[in-house]
Amino acid sequence: MLTLSLLCALAAAKDSNWKLLSSASPSVDTLWSNFVKEYGIHDLNSPPDSDTLTATQASYETLQARKALFSETVEYITAHNTKWAAGESTYRLGLNQFADLSKSELAFYTSPKIGRPDDAAEISPSRMKEILSAPKSNKVDWRTDDLDIHNQQSCGSCWAFATSAMVENRWYHENGEVIEVASQEMVDCVDSCWGCQGGYSYYATDYIAENGIADEDTYPYVGKTQNCYASGLSRTLSVGDITAEYVAASGESDMASIVANGAMTIAIDVVYDFFYLADGVFEPSSCSRWSSDYVGAHAISAVGYTNNYWIIQNSWGNSWGDYGYGYISKGSNICNIGTWDNWSWISVSSSTNTDKTENMGAEENASTTDPPASSKSTDGPGLMGPATVVTLIVVLAVALLLGVAYKFHSSRRRAAAYKEFDAAQETQPNYGGAQRSEIGEAQL
Repeated sequence: MLTLSLLCALAAAKDSNWKLLSSASPSVDTLWSNFVKEYGIHDLNSPPDSDTLTATQASYETLQARKALFSETVEYITAHNTKWAAGESTYRLGLNQFADLSKSELAFYTSPKIGRPDDAAEISPSRMKEILSAPKSNKVDWRTDDLDIHNQQSCGSCWAFATSAMVENRWYHENGEVIEVASQEMVDCVDSCWGCQGGYSYYATDYIAENGIADEDTYPYVGKTQNCYASGLSRTLSVGDITAEYVAASGESDMASIVANGAMTIAIDVVYDFFYLADGVFEPSSCSRWSSDYVGAHAISAVGYTNNYWIIQNSWGNSWGDYGYGYISKGSNICNIGTWDNWSWISVSSSTNTDKTENMGAEENASTTDPPASSKSTDGPGLMGPATVVTLIVVLAVALLLGVAYKFHSSRRRAAAYKEFDAAQETQPNYGGAQRSEIGEAQL
């Protein structure tokens, strides 16, 4: 089973190499065929649909228009990766689901409005002093394969997804419990935000603290703004489970002090290259809002750091970056990562931890208590007789062992990739932590 899994993984890795373009890549026609097979074709809608078309479903006009845009993307990525191969860039680009979209269409995947609301209540100076004075490691990584990477689609709801990722991550590391909160509920229900037209991660975080929130299955994501229907729905997080915390963005050094304790919401300015980031540390030559390749502002979650780079979690699916994660150079305020005012995070209620510990203890005690004797007759074997039960146990045990073996192999492969990447980055200059900045973010 492990050999088969390894072969499948190697085959998948080999098949994905076509996306990492170079001067030796196949023809545009071959790349287009691969792209359509894996991602489909976007219809000529605005904003782009999340449901793509097959080659037979797309009209001739759509095929011609999308292939022309795809060809331009291939040319751009190939040129950049030639510079990367020559050591002139710190990051490599690759084809992904965005490759047949125009730059104006890519803007739908950012947020027209984002930042700090005027009435955001900052934590007390003593609380911030406590955070800043706590010792912190020079390397933190809160990623886990247990939590899913989300996909906001062509809805400017990154502000809500940044909060979702942050809350799920902090809750997991505090309680060991996997939850998936309803990003759509935030899109529909958070006051003073604009759904797919943007919003404030602080308000989204505060909404969960004040109202609780449903899970993804109860309030599923549809990628558009709807009327709020949260009333009466069961809560995966209840009022009082968490406390929302916020402070004005104040530079990368303060940001590291917060991330040392867990994930947080942040925002960056996004240029064209960021959409196709495949690997390496993102450090573009320019990330100005006035540059020709600027696309928009985007909310994300910071989930770790080293001396050289930040580890961020995006909401564009796991085909972006490193399975949905990316690495941004640390120490130079790249793309305003330390000063874009979209900070928020949570602390988990101590009563929640106590209740959970008690429940876990109760479950453990229950599992070690002998079950009550059955009142049913045991004269005959029946449907669930001893032989059938033994067979089922054997089958389930084998299935469980195979599943554990595959998960162990996958986790080791993923951990090895992280370790290899970290080792490669150790050869880069040590940027260190940025000093506290007094730069204020312009409000949009």
